[in-house]
Amino acid sequence: MSLYVKFIWFTFATMLISSTIAFFGMNTYYHSQLKGENNDKNMTIAMSFADFLDKLPADQTRDALVTLGDAGYQLYVTDGATVERYGGDYRDETISPSEVQQVLDGTEFNGIRDFPKETFVTGFLPMN
Repeated sequence: MSLYVKFIWFTFATMLISSTIAFFGMNTYYHSQLKGENNDKNMTIAMSFADFLDKLPADQTRDALVTLGDAGYQLYVTDGATVERYGGDYRDETISPSEVQQVLDGTEFNGIRDFPKETFVTGFLPMN
């Protein structure tokens, strides 16, 4: 095997090993350090939306939800019987009835914080 071929294989192996270490290292860092900050930021935004929507007249709520959906947010709105979605298609629409009831009872649903740690997922809701 020529020196050139050895150099190419060594370079390729180095890049592959470095990328693998970086991926797992950053994923671990995200779950241990950044996930909580990301969760807090998004919960603040969600609570701000909720306060804003509560203050709107009922006839303007739907238009506001459509606007938020058009701005890139995905919203799941339910009264326990009917469901409306804003902001595009959901990859996974599974939300357990107990989680829906929890929100209807006034408790916050914290999808980022409570989403399980997985290797290839960075802790966001399963509805991207």
